[in-house]
Amino acid sequence: MLKFVEITFILGVLFLPIYQTINHWFFGASIISSVIVIILSKNFSLIKRYLRIFLLSSIILFLIRLITLLYTPDLNLAIKELQRALPFLLYPIIILFISTKPNFKFKDFEKKAFWALTIGCLITLVICWGNVILNMEENPIPANKLFGWKKSGANLTRILDLHPPYLGLLISGSILFLLKQFFYGNHNKSFKVLLLFLNLILIVFLFNITARNTLLFLLLVSIGFFIYAKHWKFLFGTALLCAIAAIVVVNHPSEYYRLKMYHMLGVSDDTEVKDKRFERLKASIEVFNSSPLLGVGLGKDIEMKVAYYEKIKDEIAVKKRFNSHNQFFEYMAAYGLLGGLTFLLVVAVSIKNVFLHKRYFYLLLILNIFIASLTESVFERALGIQYYSLIISLSFMSFNSLNKNKSKDETTPKAIH
Repeated sequence: MLKFVEITFILGVLFLPIYQTINHWFFGASIISSVIVIILSKNFSLIKRYLRIFLLSSIILFLIRLITLLYTPDLNLAIKELQRALPFLLYPIIILFISTKPNFKFKDFEKKAFWALTIGCLITLVICWGNVILNMEENPIPANKLFGWKKSGANLTRILDLHPPYLGLLISGSILFLLKQFFYGNHNKSFKVLLLFLNLILIVFLFNITARNTLLFLLLVSIGFFIYAKHWKFLFGTALLCAIAAIVVVNHPSEYYRLKMYHMLGVSDDTEVKDKRFERLKASIEVFNSSPLLGVGLGKDIEMKVAYYEKIKDEIAVKKRFNSHNQFFEYMAAYGLLGGLTFLLVVAVSIKNVFLHKRYFYLLLILNIFIASLTESVFERALGIQYYSLIISLSFMSFNSLNKNKSKDETTPKAIH
C-alpha cells in the first residue's frame, strides 16, 4: 500500500502543471489510501509529533475557511472554496505517511517529486509551444509572430487553462531544483550539460509567459548565489541572458513585451496601460473597513469589490471580477483581522522553521511563494494551494529525515581510535 501511495503521489506531482483533473484523481487516490491505512494501523505518532507545526503553517489556512461557513452569505461558494483548500489539511498527512515507509530515504523521494514536477513543466512547455508552432500563420503580422502578444503570456498557456504567475511558481521550483542538482548533485559532465540545457529552455519559457514576479526573484537569487559562490562564468551568463531579453523587449515588432516589462510597471509616462493592481487594493481596504474583525465572508467580498470597481469606472476589473491580487488583503477583506493575522502567522512560522533547520532550498521556494503573494492571491487558486501544500509538506518531511539521521548518529557507537 505504501508503494501505491508513493506512486500515485508522484504522478499527481507530474500532472500538477499539466492538467488539474488528472492531478486531482492521482492525489485523491494517494490521500484516501494513506488515510485508510493510518486509521487501520492506528499509527498517529508522526502526525502527533508535527501537528503543531502543520497547524500553524498549513492546516490553519483550511480552518479559517471552515470558520467562515458560520457567517458567509453564500454557503455554496464557501463550501466550494473549502473543498479547494483541502490540500492544506490533507497533503501533510499523506507525506508524513509516506515517510513511515521502512528504510525510507527522503533524498531519493525528494528527487522523484521534483523530477516529476520538472518533467511536468517540460511537458507543459512542449504542449504550449507545440500549439503555437502548429498554428503559426504564413506571413504573420507582428502580433502573430513567435513571442508576439498572441503567442505569449496567458494566450500561450490558454490551451491548458493555466494562469502564468502560478505556472511560473512551478517552473521556478523546477529551475532551482535543476540548479541544486547541477551544483550539489553527483553527476557527470554530460548530465550537467543536460541540466543546463533544461534550465535554459525553462527560463526562455518563463520569459515567454511573462511571469515577471518569478523572473525577478530568480534573477536576484541567481546573482546573489553566483557572487557568494564566486561562479563568475555563470554570473556572466546571467548578464548575457538579461541583455538578450532586453534586446527582445526593445526590438520585437510586437509591443507586448514593452507593455508588460516596461509600460505596465509604471517605468514610463504612459498611464493608460499602467498596471492598476495596486490601485485596486483600495477596493479590498474598503471591504475590510466595513467589517474589520471577521470580514464580510466569502462571496460577499467579491461583490463589494466589483461595486467599488464600478464606482471608479474600472471596466476591466468589473468584467473579470478581479480579486485583490494580494493574498494579505484578500484575507483581510474576506476574513478581517482574523485572516490578516493568520496569513502573517503562516508566513512567519513557515520561514522560521525552514531557516532554523537550515533547509535553504525550501527557504527559497517558500520565499518565492510569499513574494508572489504580494501581487497575486496565491491561496485562492487550486494550483497555488497545491503547490504551497506540497512544498511545505516536503520541507517538514525533510525535518523528520534530519531528526532520524541525528538519532542514528546518537545511537551508533563511536569508533575507538
